Amino acid sequence: MAGSPALTFAASGPDTITRDSGSWIDDGFRAGMRVLIVRSDSNDDSWLLIASVSALVLTFDASVSLVAEGPTADVAVRSNSYGEGAVALTIRNLDSLGEPVPGEEVVVPDAYTYERVQLGTESDLTRICRELIRQVRLQVIPNAAMTENTDFDASVEDRLNTAGLAAFPAVVLIGPTLGENRVLSTNEEQEVTLASGEVQVRRAPFTIDLDFGVLLVSNNKVESINLMGLWLQFVDRNHTLALARDPNDASLGVVEYELDVALGSTLVVDGQKGSSNLRSASGTLIVRGFDLEDLAGFADEKVVDVTAEVGEAGVTLNVSQTGVSYAVGPSPGGL
Repeated sequence: MAGSPALTFAASGPDTITRDSGSWIDDGFRAGMRVLIVRSDSNDDSWLLIASVSALVLTFDASVSLVAEGPTADVAVRSNSYGEGAVALTIRNLDSLGEPVPGEEVVVPDAYTYERVQLGTESDLTRICRELIRQVRLQVIPNAAMTENTDFDASVEDRLNTAGLAAFPAVVLIGPTLGENRVLSTNEEQEVTLASGEVQVRRAPFTIDLDFGVLLVSNNKVESINLMGLWLQFVDRNHTLALARDPNDASLGVVEYELDVALGSTLVVDGQKGSSNLRSASGTLIVRGFDLEDLAGFADEKVVDVTAEVGEAGVTLNVSQTGVSYAVGPSPGGL
């Protein structure tokens, strides 16, 4: 709430809060939001559901009971538009000009919930990195790993302190570096029909490439040369990388992603002469066309529209029809 307006609370059924200056709309308050009112006699430290908003007046849901007071200056009103919390869903019938039809509106309290993404949950992005390192261990050498830094290194160009290797020879994958791929992207919403007959409309996925730096290390000259040849054979044999659609349901099959080296990229022998007996070579491996879709642990996060039952008696909505959406950010405020 910008500025320091004086607020007047009215228990008029529906209850309202009127400010003497500024604008609720300009401050970002919207119908369907929940707001917290502190330092007043009215519902101290409780979340209240907004039914409608004008520049000077907040009107609350009929279930709210305010205590009449004011004008009061030392009151804070805060919206919970970011982070976790229940979100009310407002459905309005619009006329041919796109304006709401008076009286034709339904508010569903707590229709869905925003939750924090659990970064420790294994996502499809994590799974494809695991599958790549698994194939390297199966087809090249078992001693293959991804970098795990145990301390901060201000100079990363020298590739020192990036991987702890227990034995040689070894293959180290560095990365991935993520970048958008516009060539293999799908630039339109996807319509999916579920087994129940329900139709889901999903946002277009964000398509990326995964670039991995590759480091081949040995302390024997003959071994290092043979390891380079073995790596090039691995790249030549594997033009795609297959990933199960669902790790818990093999019947859904797999998705194949293009596996390639960077244009003009070759294995380059690294190392400083005389600095150690280690011999290393580096290159680049790319997994192309991976679609970033649902958030880790949140199935159907990309759903933007689903079928819903609408009858003469009104609108019936439940969790399966609204499609529970999880994200971190402002709620859409209505449909």
